Amino acid sequence: MKIDFWLVDINHEIFDGKPEMWLWGIDSKGKRVLIRDKSFRPYFYLVTDEAAMDRIIGGIKAEKSRYPDMEKTDILERRFFGKKIKVIRIVCGNPDTITKYAESMAKIEGVKDHLEDDLRPSFRYIIDNDLVPCGWHRVEVRETSELTDAQIDEVFEAVKPPNPIHKIGAPSLRILAFSIVCFSQKGAPKPARNPVVVISTCTSDKKEKQFVADDSEDRKAVSNFVNYVRQYDPDVVVGYGSNKFDWPYLLERAKLIGMKLTVDRVKSEPHTSLYGHVSVTGRANVDLFDLAEDIPEVKIKSLENVADFLGVAKMTERTLIDETDLSTYWVNEEKRNILLKFSIETSKSILGIASRMLDFSMQLSSLTGLPLDHVAA
Repeated sequence: MKIDFWLVDINHEIFDGKPEMWLWGIDSKGKRVLIRDKSFRPYFYLVTDEAAMDRIIGGIKAEKSRYPDMEKTDILERRFFGKKIKVIRIVCGNPDTITKYAESMAKIEGVKDHLEDDLRPSFRYIIDNDLVPCGWHRVEVRETSELTDAQIDEVFEAVKPPNPIHKIGAPSLRILAFSIVCFSQKGAPKPARNPVVVISTCTSDKKEKQFVADDSEDRKAVSNFVNYVRQYDPDVVVGYGSNKFDWPYLLERAKLIGMKLTVDRVKSEPHTSLYGHVSVTGRANVDLFDLAEDIPEVKIKSLENVADFLGVAKMTERTLIDETDLSTYWVNEEKRNILLKFSIETSKSILGIASRMLDFSMQLSSLTGLPLDHVAA
């Protein structure tokens, strides 16, 4: 059976002790699908003298106990700075051992260098298979009963890696914008002691929702937000400054109040990657502040300035509260409604900015081969 799908997110997992590549997408019928490719194996290269290759491979195999995750070695011809060279490829069963093995084997006599051991598994898979993030692909699959608890319409196992196909346009995406307000009477809020008092969300189908704390008790507000994200099941989550503030703050608060921030599609929590962006498995998490950095006309990249410049929300029409006054509006019952209005308008502005910038970001993702949440990170 073959299916066509638009690639939303990609990540690697170790499942039952074996590496897999998980491709999250939307098929031609609008269903959310997960394609699992169990054929994926990470690898790296050793650059050596040609005369020493057989000896080096023999020495590595003789010490197999040192490299239990090594599955295969072969000699290949590759181009290095335009020059053809022969290299030893080391194929492993676990991406986490790649760097350690490469550094160890680099000490073997005759090895000159080790290459591509620092390449992320998902990038390796994209490059090797010419995949196009935010683009359409065709893949031969078989149905599987594994991972039935994933928040997805259908799960398939790939018979072989997918191929990109020429098909114009993106499917209809569910987009959720969010923002948070934290309460601190003294200084900048710290998640260790200051609650999240308001979480506001807006969606691409014009749904607005707010989750409000009970004075300084924010467990219910955070829990309801998590449940709502899972209920709405967005393909893309957008924030403004969310990679460095909103997500880390919510994660820390969730930990302190004894719950998990399971807003992804496999019941795990958002995590910060090596590149600094926050990954939400199965969804594309986009921090619009990173995209705003490329707008030279806006000197001060505040949300209000960017929204005003893009014609999303004019500054003169916004409810504005200085960051230092947020706590004053929260404790004053007569002013709290103004704070709630400010918060929902913030989320609406974030969604408006996304409507102006996401199409360009998706095109950039397709051109560069970088997943959508990596484009501006």
